[in-house]
Amino acid sequence: MSARPIGDDAMVRKASRRVAVQAAGLVALAMLLLVVLVTVVVVHGQSAAADNMVRSTVGMADDVGDPPPGTWLVMGGKTSPGLPEELAAELTKLRSGAGPQVRLTNLAEADGDQFLIGTELRNGKPIQVVLDLTSARQERARLLRTMGFASASDCSSPYCSGSFSAAGRSGHSPRLSPCNARSSLTPGTSCGRR
Repeated sequence: MSARPIGDDAMVRKASRRVAVQAAGLVALAMLLLVVLVTVVVVHGQSAAADNMVRSTVGMADDVGDPPPGTWLVMGGKTSPGLPEELAAELTKLRSGAGPQVRLTNLAEADGDQFLIGTELRNGKPIQVVLDLTSARQERARLLRTMGFASASDCSSPYCSGSFSAAGRSGHSPRLSPCNARSSLTPGTSCGRR
């Protein structure tokens, strides 16, 4: 029995590279889908948590002196310390439209700061809760950077770059000698005996 022709080696290598590139594409697509899914889940979760916190804070507000971290209360003409001055005009507009149900408003400032404002009219007096969304935005940005780095580093691996082949890194494909080929295919035979 003679060794395989060199053309077969070339075809096997070409096919293995093609399969490796396809597998790399699938891995990259899976990573991209995972990043999108995680982003959607995180953004939705953070948004729902912020809405719930503002609604519950409005419902339990009794004093401007003890707001939850990252929030300010505005009630009875008093405000929590540290409320950004640039929000005063917008808060006044929102108080004029206050009703018996909590109304949530997203506000983005020119400098990039974002706030969620809950406004309710209770016993004829407006109550407002202002939540600073900056930390949530920064957390999302860190998460996206980390996932992007993980995706990029995964795609820089040999599997994703297309340099992986079935022949291995050495470039040599494992071959069976005619003796090994016969003995592996024919039960009860060994090299040299028939």
